Amino acid sequence: MILATETPKLSIEDERDDYVRIAVEPLRRGFAHTVGNALRRVLLSGIRGAAITSVRIDQVQHEFSTIPEMKEDTTEFLLNLREIRIHAIADRPAEMHLSVTGATRITAGDIEVPGDYKIVNPDLYLATLDGDDGRLDVVMDVETGFGFQPSERNKNGEHLLGVIPLDAVFTPVRKVSYEVLPASGGRGSEFEQLLIEAWTDATISGIDAVQSAARSLRTELELFETMGQPITARQLPAHARVGLTAEQYDMPIEELQLSVRAHNCLKRSGLMLVGQILEKSDDELLTLRNFGEKSYIELIDKLLELNLIDED
Repeated sequence: MILATETPKLSIEDERDDYVRIAVEPLRRGFAHTVGNALRRVLLSGIRGAAITSVRIDQVQHEFSTIPEMKEDTTEFLLNLREIRIHAIADRPAEMHLSVTGATRITAGDIEVPGDYKIVNPDLYLATLDGDDGRLDVVMDVETGFGFQPSERNKNGEHLLGVIPLDAVFTPVRKVSYEVLPASGGRGSEFEQLLIEAWTDATISGIDAVQSAARSLRTELELFETMGQPITARQLPAHARVGLTAEQYDMPIEELQLSVRAHNCLKRSGLMLVGQILEKSDDELLTLRNFGEKSYIELIDKLLELNLIDED
């Protein structure tokens, strides 16, 4: 007979760059729906992503203008730009640049991208210049955010002539579904199994998306757990204790782009997130196995570069 206190176990049944299928059991009756629905809502609207919010095209004043020698009209070109999927390494706005001349087929891989961002679908078709005299110069403003943001909200102050705001789809999660089944092993009707599937645009893995959603839920629920108690540093959410946003705390160390040695030392020590690193003191970091002063300096330089710590 199963005990009511049996700890649920999680298994990853399938995993790809843009997909994950997870099973959790046994959950008490009703909790599978509660957990599944909460995760689904956060996954679809509460995961930060990056998108192009406005565009400036040389010699083009608005979206109904014509671009000489280009096969597509401006509106079609802008719709293609919206399909570019961007992975944000740092949470700050930036510009991407596209400059091409002559008869050529243009893809997202032709765009110059700053170090804070990465285009994950470089083969995406954007446009074709037909003539040798064709020229296309574009500046794209990129920002991070949540969910969907209509073009009207991407107008900064007065709408300047030549700046074309775009609808921005920030959410990196495309679809989420969950299913509640009886728990396996003849556990009876008092226990359930939760199957949850998440599809992403490959700017974030399915596993990372689910983990981020779970951390967001935990942060919000901590308010109820500690209500009526005096606020202390220990009761603050982990990200607040180290002066980061929740998204910065959850940044995987891979995004720091450290050397192989420094990265492996941190990973072997169980430090998988930037926030976990910042909860360690300098002395604690320097005592990590094979993590010497050179690796420490490299780490600090990367954290400063991404504005995750102050110079003082």
